[in-house]
Amino acid sequence: MKKYNLIIEPWRDLPGSVRRGQSGFRWRVSWELEGLYYAEGFADSHAEAREAAEAYLIDKGVKLGWQSA
Repeated sequence: MKKYNLIIEPWRDLPGSVRRGQSGFRWRVSWELEGLYYAEGFADSHAEAREAAEAYLIDKGVKLGWQSA
C-alpha cells in the first residue's frame, strides 16, 4: 500500500539571494511512517526535483512503488 505523496510543480523565485527571480521546480513529499511527515525542496529542473524527492523518501525509509522487494 502506498503511504506517501509526491508533488512537483513549477515555481517562480527560487529561494536564496543568488537565485532570486529564477524559475524552477518545488518538490513536496508527505509520508506516513510511525506518524505523518512532510518536507519540501527546490530544484532547477523537473527531473532533478523528482530525483531529490525520491532520494529524500528513500533516506527516510519509505519504500517506493517501483522498488523491488
